[in-house]
Amino acid sequence: MGNFAIIRLGKDSVADIKKIDAWKKSPTPPVLIDVSCTQVPSELALGDFAFICLGSDNNKGGAIDWTRGLRALGTVTKKSGGPNYADQWVVGVEIKVILPQSVNQKDLLGIAPVAYYWCSDVPVLGVDTHANQTVQMIKRTEPNQNVMALVYGLNAIHPTFRAETVAAYPELENLFAYEPPDPKGESSAPAPSSPSSSSGPVDFANIVKQFKADADVAELRIDPAEAHRFLASLLSKRFLIASGLAGSGKTKLAQAFATWLTPSASIADPFVPGTIFESDRVKYVVKKSDSVGVEFWNENGHVASEAKADEADGDADDEKSEKDADADAGEGEGGKRTIKNMVPREIIEEWANWFEANKNAEDVPILTISNEIEKTSLFSPYLHRFRPFLKLAALALIKARVKKGGDKCYEVVPVGADWTGNENILGYANGLDVKSYVSKPALDLMLQAKANPSVPHILILDEMNLSHVERYFADVLSVIESDEKINLHRDAERKSDGVVVPNEIGLPKNLFIIGTVNVDETTYMFSPKVLDRASVIEFRMDAEELAIFLGNPSKPDLLKIAGKGAAFGPAFVAQAGGQVPQFADPLKSQYEAEMLLFFKALSGNGAEFGYRVAHEAARFIHFYKLLGGHADSDLAWFAKAFDCLVAQKFLPKLHGSRAKLGPLLKKLWFLCVSDTVARGDNALAAAEAAAKSTVKTFEPSPVVPDGAPYAVSAEKIARMWRLLNDNGFASFAEA
Repeated sequence: MGNFAIIRLGKDSVADIKKIDAWKKSPTPPVLIDVSCTQVPSELALGDFAFICLGSDNNKGGAIDWTRGLRALGTVTKKSGGPNYADQWVVGVEIKVILPQSVNQKDLLGIAPVAYYWCSDVPVLGVDTHANQTVQMIKRTEPNQNVMALVYGLNAIHPTFRAETVAAYPELENLFAYEPPDPKGESSAPAPSSPSSSSGPVDFANIVKQFKADADVAELRIDPAEAHRFLASLLSKRFLIASGLAGSGKTKLAQAFATWLTPSASIADPFVPGTIFESDRVKYVVKKSDSVGVEFWNENGHVASEAKADEADGDADDEKSEKDADADAGEGEGGKRTIKNMVPREIIEEWANWFEANKNAEDVPILTISNEIEKTSLFSPYLHRFRPFLKLAALALIKARVKKGGDKCYEVVPVGADWTGNENILGYANGLDVKSYVSKPALDLMLQAKANPSVPHILILDEMNLSHVERYFADVLSVIESDEKINLHRDAERKSDGVVVPNEIGLPKNLFIIGTVNVDETTYMFSPKVLDRASVIEFRMDAEELAIFLGNPSKPDLLKIAGKGAAFGPAFVAQAGGQVPQFADPLKSQYEAEMLLFFKALSGNGAEFGYRVAHEAARFIHFYKLLGGHADSDLAWFAKAFDCLVAQKFLPKLHGSRAKLGPLLKKLWFLCVSDTVARGDNALAAAEAAAKSTVKTFEPSPVVPDGAPYAVSAEKIARMWRLLNDNGFASFAEA
């Protein structure tokens, strides 16, 4: 194994940056780049591994078309020029691994903080690294330049990184055997019974198995195949509709998964934007915050005079430390300059922990406090210079801890029969108070999700078709696809219970929406617009399942699984928000052939699907394969996956009269129950012939033939066929 380098591409490599950024998965064939630069380390050699970081094309903080951070891994194939260090060089790199999204310090700190500690001095990505050379070597003998820790963190953020790296560079497989130790000497290995105790990445393919195991403990009956389909669907599309028999467990499954995946207890965030921290001499305003850091401003007019500061401090060392911090925070001569500052949440926690361990220490000189905390801190002393803010923030965090037990990361919202507008989801501006906003639980969850982007948040809309979905949910349906923002109000700022409500909000990438549906005379039917934007899973029961329940009619205890799967949360969010790789043969050929076959079969009756469904279908197949741990060469699982796809993406939009729907149902029945031999050389022609045939054996039957490749879809088609014959009209929801 060679050495490792970091190569940061900048303004002289914009073409290469865009070439790399265009890939959302590992490329085939490899991407080749030549980097022209000076100051190339003499120890860099051909064959060395190089992590590629995307930098900026300017040094003024201007906008760029890509996200900065580590994006790729390759090997050095060329080193020409020189011969002196300061001479011009050309370094060639062959790139075989490209991450779906760039990874920066905040990503590593937020998802793999323990691992990041051990690679926190790695060039470019480190906490306190300021060298600007294009090529820098990772010094593996240094304790905080651990390549294995960096690899561990990258795999935590993008769980496909391991498989793609080992496939491209088998000699690097040993890097993934590393488990970062706790810096304080405590074990960071996960407890066997609960992956949520691990601070590192979990085996994402085990999420279904672990959910099922924990559900068994809570006496929650879950079919593993049903759970597999449910999770794959939610990963492929963040909007899922659970339909079917009333009381069949739709809402309970959604609630159980939300309880399991999200943290079991949370602390009301004291650092929401708009929060003011004020002492007798200074006022700070939180402008932005997320799961990693807090951005605070010391705004114009918020600074007391230095004379008052000196009087308040009363200690020479304290006074000096305050002035140093004030200079960093925007205070100085006159104190009229607004400066943005960012501190990691972990530093605030360090200060809060110190105050909790040292009771009644609020009057201790602030420099003394800072010096004590720095002795055991994982962070650079420089970051502790924001002492006035850190003290105020730490005390606020302690108060929030006392009030622990607040916000959940999921919400069950029962839909009312009188919902005719979006105010039941998004709230509304208070007409009697220009500074107030009347929020609703769904909006509260969106705001919380936005402030904690790596934590999954789940909105469950119970009985969502008790009202017309298009009336109260149209804004959300639109932004699910457009990624635009929803307008909430027209004012600069409004607040709800002290929380700032922005005038517009986008749908957070870590928000998953599950709607439950029953169909009877009191509910409304969904339009194709709604069904086209969701994955639709139908829940039913058979006699055997009922018999098992009657033998032990226990009620599940969801408290037993609360937070048990929280360790999977960041990876679940990352997977759902990432791009899926292109399929390789034989899966590629099989998938494309079936998709084209069903497209043609549906289009003959005007029921074909578009690009959106095709894209989401590919995502579902990818996640079904990933969660099942299936190899690329193994297609034994494909029929079950595609069966689910037909049932939840192709069939839900079907509705119509006997004349319109009858021939199409017969055609689809043939494709779902016929194997390769029965289909013949021209499956579409055979299906169309079956649709036109008057022979009874070609009609959908209540008994699905043994060996039918798509049995779930066939059973649904048979029920729609029966309804069509009974009423002369049928739809997916009513069958």
